[in-house]
Amino acid sequence: MTIRRVDPMSAARLVGTLYALLGFLVGAGVTAAATLFSTYFGPAYQPGWGSWRMLFGAGAILGMPVLYGAIGFLGALLLTALYNWLAGLVGGIVVDVE
Repeated sequence: MTIRRVDPMSAARLVGTLYALLGFLVGAGVTAAATLFSTYFGPAYQPGWGSWRMLFGAGAILGMPVLYGAIGFLGALLLTALYNWLAGLVGGIVVDVE
């Protein structure tokens, strides 16, 4: 069996969704870190900055999935289109299945 072509939009949707989930996990980690730092290091050392750190953390949990998803979508779209072009020139990937 030879993979001769991959539909760029289907691959881009799948990879974009996977990257959005990854971005959610990264955003949750950034949110946890921002909350921790705003609690322990915010008001005592820099008055007024604690709320900004909390806002940054909340923005991360919303913004990171969108950013990661968009980058994954565009990257997969570009790479599958490039794969399809190169597979036409040199042949596809041969896969043995049982």
